[in-house]
Amino acid sequence: MKTNEDLTGLLVMVHPDLQDDPAERQAQSGIITYADLKADDIYVSFGKNETGLYASNALLVMRNSNYIHREALFYVQKLNTEDFKTLLQVSLKMDSAGLKDQREAMQMAISNDTVRGHSMRTLEAELGIKREQNEEQAVSYGNKR
Repeated sequence: MKTNEDLTGLLVMVHPDLQDDPAERQAQSGIITYADLKADDIYVSFGKNETGLYASNALLVMRNSNYIHREALFYVQKLNTEDFKTLLQVSLKMDSAGLKDQREAMQMAISNDTVRGHSMRTLEAELGIKREQNEEQAVSYGNKR
C-alpha cells in the first residue's frame, strides 16, 4: 500500500463529474503536495498558490502504459477506430518519463468517456481504499470543504 509520502509529487486530475468543487478545477490536472490517507485528505497544487483539498475518489490517476496498451488490444473489436487509436497514443505518451507528455495523455483520456474508462481510475481505486456503504452514499466523489 502506498504511503502519504509515496503520493507526494503524483500527477492527478480532478474528476470531470465532480459536482461540488469549491476550487472549480474539474478536469484539470495537478500535483499532490500532501496526503493524509487516514483522513482521506489529498492536497493538490494547480500552480502558484493554487491548492485544492480533495478526497481520493475525487481524483483520477492514469493507469500504466502497459495496461492501457493491453486494454486497447483486448477490446480492439469493441472499440471504434478513433478510440483505439487514442488509447494507443495515450499509452505511448504514458511511456514517456516527461511530465508534459503525461499531462497530454491525461487531457486526451479525459476528453472521451470510453478512453477514460480504459486508461484512468480514481486514486481511491488505485490505493485500494474501501469505504463503508453508507459513507460512500454520503460522499459524492469525495467533496471536501
